[in-house]
Formats: sequence, structure tokens, C-alpha cells
Amino acid sequence: SSPSSSGARVVVDFLDYVYSPEVPVLLEGSILMNLLLSVSSLRNRHSPTEEEAWHVARRCGLSKAFLSAPEEFSVGRMGRNLPTTSRQAVALARCILADPDVLLLHKPIALLDHHHANKVLGVLSDFVHHGGLG
Repeated sequence: SSPSSSGARVVVDFLDYVYSPEVPVLLEGSILMNLLLSVSSLRNRHSPTEEEAWHVARRCGLSKAFLSAPEEFSVGRMGRNLPTTSRQAVALARCILADPDVLLLHKPIALLDHHHANKVLGVLSDFVHHGGLG
């Protein structure tokens, strides 16, 4: 590792120590509620609309079955009513909707199949290179 990357490695190692990044954290409630849990409104940034939230979730690979789920559908405790790929899609979409200045992701595709991994990598590339998902 080069001297310029050693600080980032320390931060990622610390986060890995105190938090298991492979397990997306969702709160019991609707998918939309979990998507809109971004902190953008706390930083005086644009708060995403429902339409923007669903667009980002779709781009992040949320299954069409869950995109059309009724508002009453609960993701369950810790998102247990959703498959792993859908939990990860919701968590990633929430991160992107927050429009962070810095986004640290540790093994963001570790639990995904090839199709979903490519989708996530495409979304992340768009976010980094274009400053959003357009």
C-alpha cells in the first residue's frame, strides 16, 4: 500500500472492526421509508422525492416485484423479508440518495451474483463520474 492510501485503509479497517459492512441495515417498515432515510435533509441538501427514490432503487437492482410492492409491505426486522440482493440494493440506494461528499464501501458486491454485481458497479461508476444517477 502506498503512503497516500494508508489513511483510507486505516479508516476502512476501523469501520470493519466496529461495523459489519456486509450486512445492510434496514429498519422495520416499508421499502420507501428505508429509501428515504437519507441524511440529505439534515445537511440542507435536496431531499429526494419518492419518484427519485424509486428510480435510484431500480438502478441499484431492486427487484421489480419489490418495486411494485404495496406501501404496507414491511421489509421486516433488519430487512429479513427481503432477499440479500434486495436488502443490498435498498441500502446502496439510500447511500446514493444521501448524496454524500465521501462514500466508503467495503466489499459492496461481495454477496451479489454476477448480474447484480455488474449493476451495482455501473451505478457506482455513474455516481462517481457524473455526480449522481441522472
